[in-house]
Amino acid sequence: MKTLVNQEFVFEGGLRVNNDAYIHVMDTVVKPWVEGIVGDTNYVFQQDGSPTHNANQLKAWLEENLKKLWTKNIWPPSSRNCNPCDYFLCGVCDRDVNKHPHNTKAFLNAKVTEVMASLDKTILAKTCRRFRSRVEQVVEAEGGFIE
Repeated sequence: MKTLVNQEFVFEGGLRVNNDAYIHVMDTVVKPWVEGIVGDTNYVFQQDGSPTHNANQLKAWLEENLKKLWTKNIWPPSSRNCNPCDYFLCGVCDRDVNKHPHNTKAFLNAKVTEVMASLDKTILAKTCRRFRSRVEQVVEAEGGFIE
């Protein structure tokens, strides 16, 4: 049985996320969480072209600490069309979390946790199964956006 790391992390408002802050969160939050979910199975970690994601120190950390990494050089510029988090999860989460205003950070965090925990696993699985066909559509569109 896989153990999930039950830890949340929210950057403070106004904080500029630099290379050191990003590596710290990757090392102390993201990597343990991913390993708690995937265990010894294979996975791919995807990075986009954010300036923080392209710092040499971070690239070295990622290559040393993650099993498989896809950098912006591998991932197409229209990656929103290929990533289930972008083409489904973020939109659903944003819609459901922001139905009502949040007057405290704690309330917002609780709402995000509630929405994520209540997602229909069948719909998530179906969304992830669409990954290959979406990538094929992007290839057919020569890297362009798809609908």
